[in-house]
Amino acid sequence: MKLSEETVRRMKEHLGAIPDPRRQGSYIRHKLIDLVVIGRCSIITGGYR
Repeated sequence: MKLSEETVRRMKEHLGAIPDPRRQGSYIRHKLIDLVVIGRCSIITGGYR
């Protein structure tokens, strides 16, 4: 299944609105949106078992 550019843009918009609870002054290696997407993909594919 291929997602349209509009769908990807809207997903980035919605996921990007999630506030990042991590300390902003500390060294942050990964963006929160990346972690959320990886987590969702893991759940969808059953990787949590």
